Amino acid sequence: MAIAAAFTYGYAHRTLLVNGDAMQTLKNIQESGAWFELEILGWLVVMIEDLLVS
Repeated sequence: MAIAAAFTYGYAHRTLLVNGDAMQTLKNIQESGAWFELEILGWLVVMIEDLLVS
């Protein structure tokens, strides 16, 4: 779970998201569709693992 969270939030999320600049964030998501999909998959993995642990 820690590896999925570290990748998802620590790398993918920070690569795509630009604080205070929605247009740049949108551009990053459009240009890096695979990273966005991997981020969504990573969050799903984290949520499922959280449910299994709890």
